[in-house]
Amino acid sequence: MNREEWLKARMTGIGGSEMAAILGVSPWSSPADVWARKKGLIPELEDNLRFKIGRLFEAPIAQIYADREGVSLQLVNGIYRHPEAPLVGTPDRLIVGQKKGLEIKTADPAVAHTWGEPETDEIPAYYLSQVAVYMALLDYDKWDVAVLFGTSDFRIYRITRDLELEEMILQRARDFWHRYIEGDEEPPPDESKAYTNYVAKKYPSNQLPMVQATEEQAALVEALFNVDAGAKDVAKKLNLLKNMVKAQIGESEGLETPYGKVTWKKSKDGENIEWEALAEKLMAKKKPAQCAELVKEFTKTVPGVRKLYLSPSKLPVKGGTE
Repeated sequence: MNREEWLKARMTGIGGSEMAAILGVSPWSSPADVWARKKGLIPELEDNLRFKIGRLFEAPIAQIYADREGVSLQLVNGIYRHPEAPLVGTPDRLIVGQKKGLEIKTADPAVAHTWGEPETDEIPAYYLSQVAVYMALLDYDKWDVAVLFGTSDFRIYRITRDLELEEMILQRARDFWHRYIEGDEEPPPDESKAYTNYVAKKYPSNQLPMVQATEEQAALVEALFNVDAGAKDVAKKLNLLKNMVKAQIGESEGLETPYGKVTWKKSKDGENIEWEALAEKLMAKKKPAQCAELVKEFTKTVPGVRKLYLSPSKLPVKGGTE
């Protein structure tokens, strides 16, 4: 099964890695992300460098695990489906001769502290939910997670099937699929980029005049003004602290403290072509009519976008200023 076939099959159910978003434990995705992808409102996740590196390291990490455990591994070339819930998944490896699977991860050493001791089941919740989905799909009671932090910190974690957690995942998957994918209900707004893109696509322009807000809408706007005022105050304090730290760093590369390092280094010089001046110089060599034709040829219409502007009244806002 190639990647295109796999992506198409994945659209017919909730993937193991997507379940973390639905449960609200994913640091990268939200329920709105999953909903928007399944409804075809946004494209699948881009095959970026992080994903490519993960796939490249998958085989050697699997070999290290197999050598250390003294087992043979089976590569999965297909997709499993749950018989009762809209769950699908492609585990990284299955252990030959055992009802046990293997999930393979590469991770930044900076996040190693979020994992427990090797040989335990203490892994981040977003990976635990993924493994729980795979155990449900294959009806396996055991699953290992092999993770490589950087280039030398290799660990193995042992996960035992938790039927209570599994039932909760199955029910949440059914509810989500029934309400938001099969039904016409939209998930509640969240802070995700997916929802931002969705609402902009759904309401691309303003067609109606200003309306008088209901009490509920007014309360929502008040909350927006409060957060906006607080964010501006935090931004000022943050900029002040940055400038104070820069003054302390001076000409050195940075400061090393018990709380971590902060650096202030000059980036490499770059080049910036002044396209407008260049165009003017080139056009000066041509006749006015030719210039007009060139401008017309390279002028493209850029669709306007809706922008949200905040205009607080003179009335005091809770937590803000008059």
